[in-house]
Amino acid sequence: MAQGVEITPDQTRIKLDPDLRYWASLGPYPGPAYEAYTSGQFVPEQETISHGINHAPETWFGTTLKNASFADGRAGDRFTLVLDAPFVVGFRVFLVREDGLTETLIDYSSFQPFNRAEHSVNRLKSAEFILAPNEEVTLLAHLQLGVMPSYTVDLFRPNALGDASFGWGVLMSAFYAFSLSCLLFGLGFQIAMKSWEGVGYVTMFLMFLALIAHSDGVLFRLLYPAKPVLHAPMAVGLLFGTATISFGIVARAYFAQQKTRRFARFVLAGLGLVTLALVSLTLWMPSPWLFFVACALVLASLSISAVFPSAAMSTEINPNIGLRTLIVLGIATFFVLLAWTTLGGAVAWLTPRAALKLAFLLMALSIMSYLTMNLIIMRRRHVAAIEERVDALEAEAEKSRQLLETERAYIRARETAAARQRQLATASHDIKQPLMSLRATFDAITLDMEQSVRDRLQEAFVYLENLSKTYVDGTVPETGEENDVAAELKQDANETFLLSVPLGTVQQMFKEAAVSKGLQLRVVDTSLHTSAPPLVLMRILSNLVSNALKYTETGAVLVGVRRADHSVWVCDTGAGMNTAEIEGFKEAYAKGDTSQGHGLGLSVCFELAATNNMPLSVSSVPGKGTVFSLSLSAYG
Repeated sequence: MAQGVEITPDQTRIKLDPDLRYWASLGPYPGPAYEAYTSGQFVPEQETISHGINHAPETWFGTTLKNASFADGRAGDRFTLVLDAPFVVGFRVFLVREDGLTETLIDYSSFQPFNRAEHSVNRLKSAEFILAPNEEVTLLAHLQLGVMPSYTVDLFRPNALGDASFGWGVLMSAFYAFSLSCLLFGLGFQIAMKSWEGVGYVTMFLMFLALIAHSDGVLFRLLYPAKPVLHAPMAVGLLFGTATISFGIVARAYFAQQKTRRFARFVLAGLGLVTLALVSLTLWMPSPWLFFVACALVLASLSISAVFPSAAMSTEINPNIGLRTLIVLGIATFFVLLAWTTLGGAVAWLTPRAALKLAFLLMALSIMSYLTMNLIIMRRRHVAAIEERVDALEAEAEKSRQLLETERAYIRARETAAARQRQLATASHDIKQPLMSLRATFDAITLDMEQSVRDRLQEAFVYLENLSKTYVDGTVPETGEENDVAAELKQDANETFLLSVPLGTVQQMFKEAAVSKGLQLRVVDTSLHTSAPPLVLMRILSNLVSNALKYTETGAVLVGVRRADHSVWVCDTGAGMNTAEIEGFKEAYAKGDTSQGHGLGLSVCFELAATNNMPLSVSSVPGKGTVFSLSLSAYG
């Protein structure tokens, strides 16, 4: 018989794992197992056996227990066996005393209704049994494992079990309260930020949390205690749902991104199908390797979406190195802990159940931190963009205000000038009659004077009359703006000047307008001289260049001089005009459908050109551009 465990009076919790021996057998009865144990067939290494691929692996373990208390007439000591094993399918414990009496301490099956007496928080516990001082018994247990073969077996005295159960309850409540509150907060935050990918991730982690609650027996205890038939499908469904949501999020991101290669999409779709197939197989084949591979593929999808952000997760945002490192460490830790606990690892301070919860917390916190940071960065950039737009609008409004003030000052100046001119005209008109009377008087008085004196006086009076008439005629209104411009700008054409002077002025006037529209305004310098009226020439060129910039969306506006015929050309790459439009625009107040002006620009140009002997011609192709040619040959 194998060496067993001696229980001293000071021991309140005894770990049995190091002293357990194992025997692979499908027999559920204690008789054959007791014979195998006493005959030395139990071995130190765990061995499992199964009825088939759709059945859970089974094993027997056993050891001997001896109460090392002194036989001084005291009553026996009470003990309870506790098993900590996630997803366990069945657990039967037998106590064989020296006289051959066999007691059944627990007969648990996940296919039976929930029995509160068989559970201590999230662990299975046997009924209490008594060991008399110096009594030695054989403990045998038949265990049907779930997808995780790791487990721990402990022996508790009643008081110690009560204290341990209280601690387990507090820790479990704290875990679920913390995890649920964080996930619900994250869900509300993602909804408020309108990040539906974030909502998907939170939903996925909620399902994963439900899977952990299933392993703790919480769902069995609260939702379907009388329907154990739902136990296995619930676990598979939660894992299936977690995988589906995970790959759904990543697939949405990558398939929405047009730049994603077809091969990458194919691989992603293949991983998703393989994962769902493996998760489905766990319903019929509860293999720990299969469960681990399925979970690993789920994590692969999380790694793809978390470490390499794509279109669905704020494509333009790159997390900093520290945050990305946290994500990678969280995923790596999850893999390690999951593999370790799934494939048989366990230590005193980190049970499989605790390792699963720790891995969940690391993974959830890293991914949720990443999502939250992404959203915060995105919102900050959005706010910064809005602030920049507001600043631009405020600057534009200030510029408009200044222009309005300038326009108002100009109007006031014109009104003041007009008032002064009217006052001068009134004064000139009032002086006209006295001048005429005075002239008649002087004509009478100077009849006897010399002719030279009379001629000088006559010239003086003629000058004063003409000056008065000039001031009065200057205030007479014309019938239209174009006539006003044509009459106002007539002047002496005898003075010559460089043609590059008005061209340079035009360039200075409109270069900012061209830059603001993304156009190129090119003015070719020239050494040609002309005697054309400069103000008329400036008015025509400024109107032509202004119209060219206004109706050109892309390309350039070119202004230059053609020496062959002494003409100034204005060329653009704008919308162009047909023949009917060109003829219509020669008339005052004629304008295009999209024009915001008064339709005077081109009519003024043609009127000034005709009045001042500067032939203006136009050639235009709709959709390609327009060329104006102003001939200055009469002034060359």
